Amino acid sequence: MQAAGASWKATTGVEISWETRSLARFGDEPLEDLGGRYDILTIDHPLIPECADAGILVALDEHLDTPALERLADEFIGPSFTSYRYAGRQWALPVDAACQVSAFRADRLPCPPPATWDDVLELIVRQPGSVALALQSAQAITTLCTLCVNAGLPPTNLDRWLVSDEARRAVELMQACADSGGREFADAEPPAVLRALTCGDRLAYIPLVYGYVTYALPIEAGTSCDFCDIPSSGWGPRGSTLGGVGLAVSAESAAIEAAVAFVLWTCSGSVQRGLIASAGGQPAHRSAWEDPVLNRASRGFYDRTRATIDAAWVRPRETWWPAFQRTGGETLRRGLVAGLPSEEILRRLGEVLGAVRELDAGAAGHA
Repeated sequence: MQAAGASWKATTGVEISWETRSLARFGDEPLEDLGGRYDILTIDHPLIPECADAGILVALDEHLDTPALERLADEFIGPSFTSYRYAGRQWALPVDAACQVSAFRADRLPCPPPATWDDVLELIVRQPGSVALALQSAQAITTLCTLCVNAGLPPTNLDRWLVSDEARRAVELMQACADSGGREFADAEPPAVLRALTCGDRLAYIPLVYGYVTYALPIEAGTSCDFCDIPSSGWGPRGSTLGGVGLAVSAESAAIEAAVAFVLWTCSGSVQRGLIASAGGQPAHRSAWEDPVLNRASRGFYDRTRATIDAAWVRPRETWWPAFQRTGGETLRRGLVAGLPSEEILRRLGEVLGAVRELDAGAAGHA
């Protein structure tokens, strides 16, 4: 984004200055306090309902005619574009596309990376200490969600998930991975576990981790790793929890037209394939994922994870979800670290889900 801002200034004379926040704050921090301080916001799509209902963001479709909006809908990979759509309006455009994929070191695996979750368990037994997961709260809850959807559970019925055998097996699989990786990753974000894979001397495989193309590039990561589609429970690499980054415009901006113009330019195919990719970004534009030059440079990162992101699961665009992601994710993380039985972890998650929905309904009724 720094590179995009510099190029935009050279072209238009309009200066864009960026400030950063942590990955955890990006996913969990409410945007109410940010909208009045910034013109452009990088956002996570589950925050869209709160922002839209509170009038924090500009509806980008107000600045696009219908044909232009329809063209954009077909230009981005997987469900990236539609993840920022809510109540019939488009609240952001994807500048970065990501979902949970698998990462591995080919030099440390005796065979191709696991194709099924049974293969993952076999690898844990065959090579103790070689498998790990990032278990920071948001990573933990999205991993559980991925495993549930991948196992064939209905993608919109969290209540059913938490009382299912599939969810119990998912928690047990997470526990096996956590035990294999050790306490080192008990509160880790994806970059930490990817650094351990690429630069450490022990890990060989991460079954679910948000893909970062930079770790496929030796110039960025020292010893690089490879990425591939996630294992399957019998229906292919489906259900990976969609991540990514959207560019949105604050409704309180004093330069809305200029901010919208920058967002449209930054998310265009030529800029995504060129400037964004070359500056270390991970484009969301479909043409970048299909670009043979970018695939060669990234050791096939885009080609080898394309099926996973095309079949990705979008977290609920519901106002209760951010609170569940924060509180439920921490409940799950602590349960895994403490070694609680899977049934107890799921029971506690069910209580959290009920509580955040009740609070959300009360807030909605009060409003």
